[in-house]
Amino acid sequence: MHNEETFKNLEASVEALKKIIADQRAVIGAVQHERDMLAAGYVEAIKECEHLKTLLNASNDSAISSRATDSH
Repeated sequence: MHNEETFKNLEASVEALKKIIADQRAVIGAVQHERDMLAAGYVEAIKECEHLKTLLNASNDSAISSRATDSH
């Protein structure tokens, strides 16, 4: 009788652990998705910064060129 009760308790513990593992896998999946979304946003932000830097440099070059032309 005692062994049967112990076995049932162990079975219940194993099932509870399986549920915890499944829940943790879901959490890990969500965190990985969030990480991927943040990484994609970071890459897009870097691209946008590079684009804005290019525009700023072009604008500065144009202004310098315009001043050089005006001074002649």
